[in-house]
Amino acid sequence: MVAKRSARLEVFNPDKLLDKLRIACNKRPITEKQLRDFAYGFEDEIQKPEISSEEIGLRTLKFLKSLDDVAYIRFLSVYRDFDSVDRFIEEIQQLGEAPSTVRRKE
Repeated sequence: MVAKRSARLEVFNPDKLLDKLRIACNKRPITEKQLRDFAYGFEDEIQKPEISSEEIGLRTLKFLKSLDDVAYIRFLSVYRDFDSVDRFIEEIQQLGEAPSTVRRKE
């Protein structure tokens, strides 16, 4: 079960996560298999009956950051609800300080 910010519980739906991943990764060098493996493997990885939507978001960000900086920023902008261009710039500058990771399609 997923604990939402509103304290409501809902069943984890890997298709919902996959849809959000596809949006973030649109036209990026990431395969559908990579996205499906993460979304559908996520439920198997969880070892507790309940997980917060925040933890799902953080794990998804970690996954995307390991694959592609642009997909990471796209997902992050929605997840953190950026309200200005300055927030984008701050995040991009932080990425510039860390080694970039981009994996090509296999």
